[in-house]
Amino acid sequence: MWQKTINSDLACLRKSYPKQRNAWAFTLVELLVAISAAILLLLMMTAMTEQAQQTLQQTSSRIEAFREARGAFDAMTRRIGQATLNTYWDYDDANQPYRYLRQSELRFRCGNAQDLVGNARPGQYSGQALFFQGLLGETNQSATHQALSGLVNTWGYFVEYNDDQEFRPPFLETVNPAIPLKSRFRLMELREPSERLTIYEHTDGNPDYAGNAWFEEPLGNPADMHVLAENILILVMQPKRSDPDKGANSGQPIAPDYEYNSAPSIPRVDPQPVTEHQLPPLIQVTMVALDEGSASRLEEISDDPIADLGLNTLFTDTANYEADLETLENVLTSQGLSFRTFSTEVSLRGAKWSQP
Repeated sequence: MWQKTINSDLACLRKSYPKQRNAWAFTLVELLVAISAAILLLLMMTAMTEQAQQTLQQTSSRIEAFREARGAFDAMTRRIGQATLNTYWDYDDANQPYRYLRQSELRFRCGNAQDLVGNARPGQYSGQALFFQGLLGETNQSATHQALSGLVNTWGYFVEYNDDQEFRPPFLETVNPAIPLKSRFRLMELREPSERLTIYEHTDGNPDYAGNAWFEEPLGNPADMHVLAENILILVMQPKRSDPDKGANSGQPIAPDYEYNSAPSIPRVDPQPVTEHQLPPLIQVTMVALDEGSASRLEEISDDPIADLGLNTLFTDTANYEADLETLENVLTSQGLSFRTFSTEVSLRGAKWSQP
């Protein structure tokens, strides 16, 4: 009896709720569409991830490359700020004194890098070079001179374009297959140690000395040359007056053609030239750096990048400084080269600027 009752109830339920087991199922077409959408979404996510990873790697590479450039720029400007001439006043002629003149046995020289460096160190150079003396304490005899931080050194900076033959580790010469030479722009630093300082050999007892041997001699010594950073495209040095010193001559730059020489003028002129035995109060230092990827691509597309980028035609007149910098940046952008421009005004603490 109970069985009959249960069967009767089940029959009623079946009539009230018909079978719907197929209502929630997917057709084969629906499954294929869903799978295709999932695959497409997965491919898009993979592509986005790879692109993000490549962008991160490129950004990291640029940051690393420009970090080296920033470190080199900071070190360079810090050293330039330590330039000195130790200027003093003395008679113009010890035998027949007529007037007092500024005198110094030290020198400060800024000008076209190809002209200043090319004779002593043949190669290709862009922008300006700067050479000076400073109390920098550089010595190769640290065991005996380590406490003499005030020793005088001849120092200098310039940008050179050349292959890396001079700087390659010796073991690379034995590698098989041979690793090809790599041509790059390099920010070079001249550091002449105090025990080999040559400036006094030329100026001691010779107040009229106006030559360049004091920096050309160490330029010819590989031991005094150091690569401060690679992929530095150009270095621009602009001697300037500080604002309080400009006065009525504010429109007249100290070095309208970027050339500054503290050596005496020969023959002597009266009044004494304002640059003679004087440091400029300021040096505006501008440096343009490439990342490694751009430098590598530049090596592939150009056999003479200095000429192809127009570096040998720029920065010859300080009146055109802003226009020249804009021109260079536009050229680099049109070539698809990634770059960064560093610029600052360095105050020379040893400057005691005076003018008639």
